[in-house]
Amino acid sequence: MRRRRLFRGLAIVLVGMMLLSMPRAARAQTDTFPFWFDLVPTLTDGRITVRIDISSRADWRITDVTLSVPIPAGTRFDSAQVLPVNRVSVTEGAITIRLADVYNYAAENSFTLAITDPHRTVFPLSATVRWNGERPGSETVSLQPFDISRTPLGWQPAAPRLQLQAKVVTAADGTLTLSIFPKATDKTFRMWDVRVSIPVPDGLTFVSADAPQPFSAGFNGQTVVFSAIELPRLVDFPPLVATFTLKKPAETIAAKIWAQWTNGPRDPVHLGDFSVQYVDTGVPEPLPPATEIFALDATVTAPEIPQLTVFDRVGDVPFAPYDLMAVSFRQYENGTKLVFRTAENPAVSPAPSEFSLYIDSDCDPNTGAAVHGLGAEYRINFPAHATRATVVPWRAGAVDWDWDSSAEQSAGVQGNEITIAFPYNAVAAGQPFCWVASGKDTTTDYFPDPPPDWVPDEVSAEVSRYQLAPPTFSGAQGKIAVPLFNSVGFYDVYLFGAFSGAELGQITYARQPNFAADGRTLLVNHQQFSAQNRFSYTFFDGRRVTFIFKNFSAAEKIFEYSVARKTEIPVSVDARDAFPFYNPQGTEFVFSTVAPAGATPDAPFLVIRPAGAPSESGETSYRVLTSRAAPDGVRGNFPVWTDDGAIAFNPCLPSSLRVDCGIYALDAASTASAQPAAAVQLTTGASDIPADAGGGRIAFSSRRDGDWEVYVMRNDGSAVKNLSGAPAATDGLPTFSPDGRWVAFISDRGGQWAVWVVPVTGGEPQKLFALPDKDPWGDGDLAWYFERMSWSP
Repeated sequence: MRRRRLFRGLAIVLVGMMLLSMPRAARAQTDTFPFWFDLVPTLTDGRITVRIDISSRADWRITDVTLSVPIPAGTRFDSAQVLPVNRVSVTEGAITIRLADVYNYAAENSFTLAITDPHRTVFPLSATVRWNGERPGSETVSLQPFDISRTPLGWQPAAPRLQLQAKVVTAADGTLTLSIFPKATDKTFRMWDVRVSIPVPDGLTFVSADAPQPFSAGFNGQTVVFSAIELPRLVDFPPLVATFTLKKPAETIAAKIWAQWTNGPRDPVHLGDFSVQYVDTGVPEPLPPATEIFALDATVTAPEIPQLTVFDRVGDVPFAPYDLMAVSFRQYENGTKLVFRTAENPAVSPAPSEFSLYIDSDCDPNTGAAVHGLGAEYRINFPAHATRATVVPWRAGAVDWDWDSSAEQSAGVQGNEITIAFPYNAVAAGQPFCWVASGKDTTTDYFPDPPPDWVPDEVSAEVSRYQLAPPTFSGAQGKIAVPLFNSVGFYDVYLFGAFSGAELGQITYARQPNFAADGRTLLVNHQQFSAQNRFSYTFFDGRRVTFIFKNFSAAEKIFEYSVARKTEIPVSVDARDAFPFYNPQGTEFVFSTVAPAGATPDAPFLVIRPAGAPSESGETSYRVLTSRAAPDGVRGNFPVWTDDGAIAFNPCLPSSLRVDCGIYALDAASTASAQPAAAVQLTTGASDIPADAGGGRIAFSSRRDGDWEVYVMRNDGSAVKNLSGAPAATDGLPTFSPDGRWVAFISDRGGQWAVWVVPVTGGEPQKLFALPDKDPWGDGDLAWYFERMSWSP
């Protein structure tokens, strides 16, 4: 019995050595599943042989493992190949295999199925795994169906026993900091005499090197060397750090990181209630090479540009066009670029490659989509033959990626680099985020599917955590529409150059402007005021607001203004319409209109109407926004249309309704003709006034902190951030720049009203231009906080 157990232990380890080099692309795991598990089929002479790959990922001993594999339709059980200590039985259409022990890698086991249906080509594979030990349990795993019509992949990865993850951070002053994260991943062999060497690349000057225990750091004049006598296994160490400076600006800095080590004696294998050391049993025992060498290429393109670059091994996936060598975040003056670098140009390859960056904006794996150890809220997706990238949000309620709410992002391929404009709306302003990137071959020609290439291979806070620096403002494009009070008691909308402040045009007797996304048209609220329009109010009474309209009968209609032609058409009918706002496509707009005479209470409804349609077309095209709580029409004001298809508004400004104040969001499709949805309360501030929306965010004015300030938040109400931060000033009317990276707002800081700008990620506001009038606002219902600004291309 002792000799049998010794043989079993030897077999486990020997087969474990072979399995180290086998692909594990389809392996399944959950937080409670203590195995890496796969069924690997091959086809020979009308028979399917299924190898069982199972290896422990637990730090405790697992015993009595039972695998139950349903026999696929169109096949019958033929035979099984297992060690004598294991058992096989076939009952009720399933093959049951009992493994006595799984210490590291189970010895090789397989079974063979004869194909009985020659017309069938696809055979499903699944297994129910049960186990005993410190934490017994069971799990059912469904794997990729075996398609015998597809070409066998026939690829095995090189799997060095030392995992190296590396990143470079380049600073604006020309400093490059290289961090290397070593990890011994072989649970069988010990790793001795470990040396990580970095020859100093051309163009760099060595500054310093630092290493945690058990490593020591040194520099011999040409090479930085980190060494350790023995490297403990499966331990995450702080990084080995080498710092360099640029000798002069260079387009490319290329380095090679060499790792060399000696394989030490094997550890004892624990079997039952005793341990055995490896002894001469008379059976030849292949030993691993005494020394292994592994190289990681690290190339930084444009090192004079501040950036983070994380490197990846070449050859860890079967096809070069999607084999990621590095992923970079490059901080240019006009924004951040995401760069994927591949082993070959992916655009010239006929194999369809697809690249993704998954963003965990709060670094919480328990929220968002479960992706490679992250909880991702956004995915940037780019097929290599496309011309634009797609930014897709995760919709938790649907437990799926919300492609209907996706947005396009500029992207392109040049050589073996894919460059994508980074979407600032995908991360919280000024907050670090976590990320992981993948390259994928989407071909269906092979079985199994080619495995994805992940960067980094193993997500960790040290490697996959990043914070964007606020962009440097050096000039704004486009135009900003600002309403200014005139000398006869009305507003005029002025169009200013966003950077110069030069006056580009004027729309008289108009207020509350909103540009379409393309900047070609502008919605305004035209005024025809008289004394009859005035109404009294009680403003901001705690969390309640009461407005009492008084004889509101004169005209205030919505017009659509053509910027190029300088002409306009009326696009609303009622004489009491206000606060127009386009949808992201510019095809419809939402606005508020006071309830018809006799309605109770006399408060604004939210209405949706097609853009560009003259008001003479009648009111049949109107859609009144409804909700479950208000099936006859939602009351509210200051509506903005978000890019995820919702209308954000404040229901108690102005209103005589007794409701909880704040900003609410309601699906724009929620009308009487559809199933009314429930409005979601995003904020609770009575003075929270939505002003603009875009890029996954809502901008609003509020005096929640005692004075008027400018805030942004995500569409779901999270990550609220004060962008203006001037308690001694009055700030408001925020509007997003066309590229979503900036927020413009009005402020009286410095004693004069002016338009200021601040990065959407937060930072120091900068003055754009002064407004032409020292006191450009009215009072009462004509006060500045009842206005809007809008920024367009």
